[in-house]
Amino acid sequence: MTEGEPGQRDSEGDRHLLDAGALDALRDLLGDDADAFAEVVGEFLDSAPQRLTELRTGVTSGDTELAARAAHTLKANGATFGAVGLAERCRELEALARSAPASIELDRVDAIDTEWVLVSGQLRSLVPGSAA
Repeated sequence: MTEGEPGQRDSEGDRHLLDAGALDALRDLLGDDADAFAEVVGEFLDSAPQRLTELRTGVTSGDTELAARAAHTLKANGATFGAVGLAERCRELEALARSAPASIELDRVDAIDTEWVLVSGQLRSLVPGSAA
């Protein structure tokens, strides 16, 4: 594993949840503009809780279209920021919502929520002045 690879632990035992290559690609896309990077990170941090709520609501109410849309958005945003584990969990739930909605169990949503808590903490650590 390379430095910052998802799943790797640093010297303090913290798991790296964000792929450094994806973050570098995002920074390059933004022209290494720290303010723009902080803005897009902030937008993800602000919007993800609503998508998580929609995901849980969709699953618990049987609104599979709502669940699939929320999972799709979280998957895409997670991939953009290199949150590979989050993106993969959302991809799986999106596929289930579209093909076998009755098989979705709340523990999948709980796992996405747990992953988001960890990912959001690492995203906040990338942006100076962001609340941890």
